[in-house]
Parts: sequence; structure tokens; C-alpha cells
Amino acid sequence: MLLPLEGVIDLHLLRADPSEVTRALARRGVDANLIEDIVELDVVHRSLLQRQETLRAEVKAISKEVGAAKKAGDETAAAALAEQSRRLGAEEREAAHEAELAGVALRNELLVLPNIPSSETPDGLGEADNVECSRWWPGSESGAPEPRYEEFQRVPHWEIGEQLGLLDLERERQNFLARCFLFSELKDHNFSERLEVMPSNNTVMPTKRSDLRPWCSPRP
Repeated sequence: MLLPLEGVIDLHLLRADPSEVTRALARRGVDANLIEDIVELDVVHRSLLQRQETLRAEVKAISKEVGAAKKAGDETAAAALAEQSRRLGAEEREAAHEAELAGVALRNELLVLPNIPSSETPDGLGEADNVECSRWWPGSESGAPEPRYEEFQRVPHWEIGEQLGLLDLERERQNFLARCFLFSELKDHNFSERLEVMPSNNTVMPTKRSDLRPWCSPRP
């Protein structure tokens, strides 16, 4: 089955103006050879599809001729036409297979092609080249001052959890489950006694079990 040719770049735009797409994506570091390869692959894919449709039409036409020959009592002609139909049918199936392979290859190339940047987007190699247009914070519309945060407020939550002894990141690194946070042996046993993992939705619920040492796998 042929997969739909989906991508962030409209294939019709690539066909209509490949030079403009090449120029625009060069701003994002896309090699012009990649665009050329996609355009050529698109030509091959459409050519194979056309060949497949032509062979299919020929098979249908010959099938009607086979029926007409049999109706006229000409078994020799019917047998010859049937053999020709089988041969063309095999060619049609091969052409369909080749068209599907070309379509998959084209789709894979389109999926890695990035979007065309806006003409208002400045060129740059990294975040240092970004242009800051505006800032927003709660109350900024009414004139509230921009909030300031102390350094201790900028610490990632996983580091806070490790500092408090709530998370054991070293054990987590050794665990085969991706993004799985393990609770360490908590000094606050009252806290551990009130936790319970619900595997169905990865939430933590209250419990009274005193032997619980839970782990939590957050959603990706």
C-alpha cells in the first residue's frame, strides 16, 4: 500500500518553484543537493505511477478482448490474448511495487525537510543571533514590573528532588526504563508511607503501607 506523501513542505511548491525552496531552505542550512534529489525522485515516482496506470488500462482492455474472442468462438485468439494479459498483469504488479518503493523513499526525504523560514526571521547560527521582539509576564499589560528570580529559584526540579533525597537519579540512570525517577530510601518515612504508585496512569496516590518504596515513571 502506498503511503501518503506528507511533509511540512508542499510537494506542489517544490514542483512549481524548486529554486525558491532551495534559496529559502539554504537559510536553515539545507544542502541544495537534497532539494535536487527530492525533485528528481518525485519525477521518477510520477513516471512509475503513470506506467503502472498505463499497464493497468491495457490489462483491462485486453481482458475485454478475451471475453469478446471467447464469445465469438475463437479460442486460439482468446488464449493468446489471455497470455498477453497475464504478462502485462505481471508487469503492472512490478511497476506498482517500484512505484511504492519510490513513493516511500520520496516520503522519507520530505519528512526530514524543514519548514520554510519566514522572511521576517533573522538569519543566525544559534540562539545568540536571535532577535528579542517582546517580553511578557503576568500583569505586564497593566504595568506590573518584570519579576526577578533568585539563583536558588532557577534550580531544575530534578536537582531539588535529589538534594532533598526524594529522587535517586544514579539508580534511575541504571534503570532500563526511560524517564523513570526512583525514590530513594527516604529519611522522612511518614512521606514514603503516604505514597503509592498507580501504574495505570503513572500517578502517586495516598496509602498507609509502611513497607512502600515507590518509583514513578512520568509521562513523556
